Amino acid sequence: MDKKVKKIINLKLSKELLDRRKELVSKIKENGTKLPKGIGISDMDKGFRDYILNDIEIIENREKIPVVKTFISTQNWNQFAETFDFQDLDNNIKPPFIIVRKELPVDYGNNSGLQYRIPNNIKIPFLKVPVWNGNRKGVDIYKIPQPVPLDITYQIKLVTEKMRTVNKLSELIMKNFSSRQEYINIKGHFIPFMFEGSTDESKMDVDSRKYFVHTYNFRLEGFILDEDDFEITPALDRYIADFFVDLANSNSDTDDDKKDNEPLNNVNIVKIPYQINVNELSQKILVDSEYEVLDFNCIDNNISDYSIEVNDIIINENPFTLKKGDILKISITKCDENEISNLELQIKT
Repeated sequence: MDKKVKKIINLKLSKELLDRRKELVSKIKENGTKLPKGIGISDMDKGFRDYILNDIEIIENREKIPVVKTFISTQNWNQFAETFDFQDLDNNIKPPFIIVRKELPVDYGNNSGLQYRIPNNIKIPFLKVPVWNGNRKGVDIYKIPQPVPLDITYQIKLVTEKMRTVNKLSELIMKNFSSRQEYINIKGHFIPFMFEGSTDESKMDVDSRKYFVHTYNFRLEGFILDEDDFEITPALDRYIADFFVDLANSNSDTDDDKKDNEPLNNVNIVKIPYQINVNELSQKILVDSEYEVLDFNCIDNNISDYSIEVNDIIINENPFTLKKGDILKISITKCDENEISNLELQIKT
């Protein structure tokens, strides 16, 4: 078969734009949590090390060039050199191998999305989650602080005896960073890091054996997000309760045993209390009646607005007529959620 002919055709389209963003959000919220996972400096160290172990792979003599799994510094080089598992029979370190180094200290970040910060570490609403526990219907607001940006500089050093090994690693890095940056998935967060160039640290010595030491510099633009600073606060809670209007005590002289075709002239004025955290009440109508919502305000009633539903249909009339068996539901908006409200109704039966 011609090499240009594809043997396998991928029929699944790649996710782009909105679908891709939804996929990223779903990864952040996976494992049952609705909050993003916290991330620290140690998580970014592990993410970069895993990237080097998994994505920087060079095969030489049918074997993968080993990578030192621990961050190496000048102080602990001799300590870890004694435990490396790629030594020769004389316990000398046998090239080629790759070591990973981290520059200290960690600097404040240059991430363009996090440079401008809100003062006093104010927590920002991240998500609204509906809640229902059998009698409470409401919304919980998940808040997180603005992440703290930071820059971490890493280095990978290739120690080898052959120039072609240096060429292979350089080609691999140039291909991975053809758009100047790469991304590491660290606990569901996609952290960018840049290739900052390379240097040659090889030493020319006629009397000793020649080793190539090539250093590649990377800058990771990460951030700190502490899970201990996350906050879950309840928003507006709504309790669906029943209220009953007692029409037995009438302030009208009209006989209660009127006929159905008689006009509605038995007038009652009642106050319906809405307790703290209660914003919605419902009632089944027992007799044909006419309801009218009287004046309301924040000072006298602690009510700024209301809505009326009859049999789950919103009505905008005032007054309005109800028939026996109708379900009346009145929702209010309180001026102060921590106080009781009283809605005044005029009822004619």
